[in-house]
Amino acid sequence: LLVALADEFINKSTCFTQFKWTTSIACNLLGIISTIGSQISLFSMTLLSVKRAIGVRSMVRPSEDLSRKSKMILIAEVAAIFVFAIALALLPLLPFAEEYFVESLAYEDKLFVGKVDKSKHFQIIQAYFGRIHRVNQDWDPIKQLVAEMFVNDRVEGEKIGFYGSNGFCLFNYFIRRRNL
Repeated sequence: LLVALADEFINKSTCFTQFKWTTSIACNLLGIISTIGSQISLFSMTLLSVKRAIGVRSMVRPSEDLSRKSKMILIAEVAAIFVFAIALALLPLLPFAEEYFVESLAYEDKLFVGKVDKSKHFQIIQAYFGRIHRVNQDWDPIKQLVAEMFVNDRVEGEKIGFYGSNGFCLFNYFIRRRNL
């Protein structure tokens, strides 16, 4: 629903502006919101299951009202669920993690067709520069080499982040081996 609303009010048509959309802040924000919601649901159900199992096990004791300590523990557990869910949602956007979570670049000026991953970049760079070693697989040197190929024009690829890689700005629950 959020993707459809964003399409209607922000882009008017994500089909025509796919790479602009998948590299945008709005796409990342939708991915974060979706991930936080699903992770909170997952962690809450896990916590409720554990609490229920402990409750069934301790039924032999007489029931007692929640003490102040028990309430504080429950509040801390819920807070931990929220903090952990937010941390998991934000992790793919942190700069130190981009080498793992960014899988391709998009070029707005249609220099390359589609999303261009690292292996395709190295094929193009090797064909242009000749013999080049594939030592460093960071994105910044790749972007620099592509820019050096076009000295008269400014060519810059936008990193398609974790949430934009599937086109729908959602968490990638099913990672394929080729994406690692």
